[in-house]
Amino acid sequence: MTMKKIQLILLTVFILTGCRKIVCIDGNHHTVRDERDAGVFNRVEADGSYDIIITYDSVPSLVVEAESNINRLIATSRDGNTLKIQKARGHCIDIHRTVRVYIRQPHINSVDLDGSGNISCNGFNEASFALNLNGSGYITASVTAENLEAVISGSGDIYLSGIAGISKMRINGSGKIDGYNLKSKDGIASIDGSGDIMIHADSTLDASISGSGNIYYTGKPIVSSRISGSGNISSNN
Repeated sequence: MTMKKIQLILLTVFILTGCRKIVCIDGNHHTVRDERDAGVFNRVEADGSYDIIITYDSVPSLVVEAESNINRLIATSRDGNTLKIQKARGHCIDIHRTVRVYIRQPHINSVDLDGSGNISCNGFNEASFALNLNGSGYITASVTAENLEAVISGSGDIYLSGIAGISKMRINGSGKIDGYNLKSKDGIASIDGSGDIMIHADSTLDASISGSGNIYYTGKPIVSSRISGSGNISSNN
C-alpha cells in the first residue's frame, strides 16, 4: 500500500470520526436523592449549572438531587480539603430538572463557582472567607469573618450579609457585588470594567475604579478614592 493511500485512509477515518454525532443522555424527569459520603472539607469548587446549598452543621453530609438517570453523572470528589462538583468527564447530559447539591459542614471558608450555577452559603463563622465567581452565576452568603474577600470575573452577582472586620470586593467585568448588608469595619473595593459594588464600611474605605463601574457605600468611613475612567464613587446613606 502506497503512502498516498495510507494518508487517504487516515483522512477518511478522521473525517468520519469528527462528524460522529455526540449523543447526550436525556434526563428522564424523575428526580431522586443520592446521599453520598461527605467526609470533612472546608472548600467547595463547582463547575456547572447547579443549585448548591451550603449550611453549617456539626455533622457533615452531602446529598445530590437530580434526575435518576443522570444523578451518577454529577461527580462529587474530594481533593484534600476541597470538594469538587462537576459533570463526569466524557459525558453529555441534557438536564430537565434542576440539579441541587446539599452540603452540611462545620467549617467552610472558600467557595468557588465557575459557570452559570447558583450557590448559597449560610451560618459560618470563620477567620477568613473567600468567594470567587467566574461566569454568569450568582452567590449569596451570610457569614461572619474577620477577613472576607469576594471576587467576580464576568457578569455574575454576589450578595453578602453578615459581619466582617475587613471586606475586600473586586470585579473584573460587568458583574455586581451587593454588600450593603455585610457590616464591615474597613472596606476595600475595586472595579476593572463596568460592574457595580455596594459596600458598607464604618471606619475606612479604599475605593478604586478603572473603567465605567460604580462604587456605592453606606456607613461613614474615611474614603480614599482613585478613578481612571467614567466611573463614580458615592455615598448612599
